[in-house]
Amino acid sequence: MLTRILACAAVVLAFAAGMAFLHAGPSAFAGPPSQQASVSAALNVTALRPGEGAVLAVVIDIKSGFHAQSNKPFDDFLIPLTVSVDPADGVIAGPPQYPPGAVVQYPALGKLSVYSGRTIVYLPLRVREDAAPGPVRIDGWARYQICDDQMCFAPQRTSFSVETRIVSPGEPAAPANAELFAGYEPRAVDTRPIEPAPQPPPRPAELGGASPAQPPSMSLAAALATAFLAGLIFNAMPCVLPVLPLKAMSFYEIAQHSRARSVLLSCIFSLGIIAVFAALAVLMLPLKLIIWSELPSKPWFIWTIVIILLTMGLGMFGAFTLSLPASVYSIAPRHDTYTGNFLFGMLAAVLATPCTAPLLPTLLAWAASQPVVQGIGAMLTVGVGMAAPYVVLSAFPQLARRFPRSGPWAELVKHMLGFLLFGAAAYFGGASLISGGAFWLLLIAVSVWGSLYLLVRTAQIAQSAAAVMVATAIAVAVCGGVTWWAARSTGLVARLTMGAAAVNVDWVPYSDEALAEARRQGRPVLVKFTANWCLNCQYIEATVFNDARAVQTMRQLGVVPIKADLTHDTAAGWPLLRELSPVGGIPLTAIWAPGAERPVILASVYTAATLVQVLEGMQ
Repeated sequence: MLTRILACAAVVLAFAAGMAFLHAGPSAFAGPPSQQASVSAALNVTALRPGEGAVLAVVIDIKSGFHAQSNKPFDDFLIPLTVSVDPADGVIAGPPQYPPGAVVQYPALGKLSVYSGRTIVYLPLRVREDAAPGPVRIDGWARYQICDDQMCFAPQRTSFSVETRIVSPGEPAAPANAELFAGYEPRAVDTRPIEPAPQPPPRPAELGGASPAQPPSMSLAAALATAFLAGLIFNAMPCVLPVLPLKAMSFYEIAQHSRARSVLLSCIFSLGIIAVFAALAVLMLPLKLIIWSELPSKPWFIWTIVIILLTMGLGMFGAFTLSLPASVYSIAPRHDTYTGNFLFGMLAAVLATPCTAPLLPTLLAWAASQPVVQGIGAMLTVGVGMAAPYVVLSAFPQLARRFPRSGPWAELVKHMLGFLLFGAAAYFGGASLISGGAFWLLLIAVSVWGSLYLLVRTAQIAQSAAAVMVATAIAVAVCGGVTWWAARSTGLVARLTMGAAAVNVDWVPYSDEALAEARRQGRPVLVKFTANWCLNCQYIEATVFNDARAVQTMRQLGVVPIKADLTHDTAAGWPLLRELSPVGGIPLTAIWAPGAERPVILASVYTAATLVQVLEGMQ
């Protein structure tokens, strides 16, 4: 059996390594999306003249057999092609002019509005009359998603730049690149003066955030140390909570074995964790097929997890002493077998995906900018760090031998661990089915059910009143704790203690149009990326956005608050999250200062004081 487990793990790791090798080689499938399209830009004049207009052509050349979604795709969840330019001294840019999309029916993708071949987007420009002569550089970017007739690749954001000069009045400026501007239709350009450039916002590195545009500079040794520490922290993340009773039972059951066998079983558990991180690393870094926390938004993924948790919870109640199909036993294997520990390790790693440990965004930003082998090595080290505590604890099986191995009290402990699994299933399932904070009611119901069960069973088997009193205290703590946290996460506690007016935030639902309109107002803009299934997001909601000082600061500075709810995989905010974060993890908050092109990023868990510091630093 051990040989088969090792062989299985070897296959997973070999598959991951093989996929990375193929991707790095010249024959890697159809190639990444960056190889299927190129972006360039050109002006219609050889120089810019003060007080006169010009046109910038942004050319997206898409290779044969591929296409990009048009600027107005038929479905909201599709990624539109957009073009934007950064502010340049003395130059005013008008709204881009996009060509109409071609309507094409694809057998696998359906009817789409697409661009293919050479696509040109025009940006009208106007030079201020008082613009100083001299060289000028116009920078910008194009955002698009490349697809073939079967599938779509990860969205891309490609930069471009044009270097020219502003000449003195009377100096010549000849027409140029006439072939690119045959389809241009002149329109009015906004001639309002360009506002003075605001002071740059605080550097994210100083405020606990991470900038996606500037990968952190770390040596390989520092990155591996960061990865190991991030893995350790994962064990404290609430998303991994459902696996803790499983490992508690594991140490309980393997205590009868020798120390060598206990360590061996824990190593098999660790191998399951590392195998999942290896697969995720390949899919995220070289192939770019998924982002870290996108999986929990997929219905097939979340309901698979719910079924597994429910099945394991039933197993704690002895449901599998009945004659059930063999496939059910494979879902809830024994803790003292090689297969069981390997599968439990995989489950622990999978359950970590809804969370991002505080160090993971920085690590992923670094890994994405490194050679494939180093990036995958860092991700494997995260798995090693997550598994390390279990290997250490397995070296002391005698600690678990002090607990009773049979009898009614041992059964009651198993049943309560089963209720913990039911609670986790209720959380993930309810968060996907129920909008807003109402899903907490389902979790409260499970906590009440489990607490009543604890009281009844304790009263039946206890020999003294002291045991009943202890059980009552535990029941009150569990029910009260869950109810209090639910009330705090939904803002009920803050409203009752400080008044609704003190903590009420009028969130604007995210859309590209809402974000663009908010930024045009010249006010600070805050976009909060969250999801019901993200426990860390609930913590941020409870401790940051229900904090009176944070809310008051947002109001005083005129911040436009936008909420990007990513509970479902079709949510409108996913494309922007992919652009802002290489890891794609939430919680994440992006804050744009007035006129700033790039936001300050607060990734993973942060405090209300940090948010206030960022906002006040933008004044």
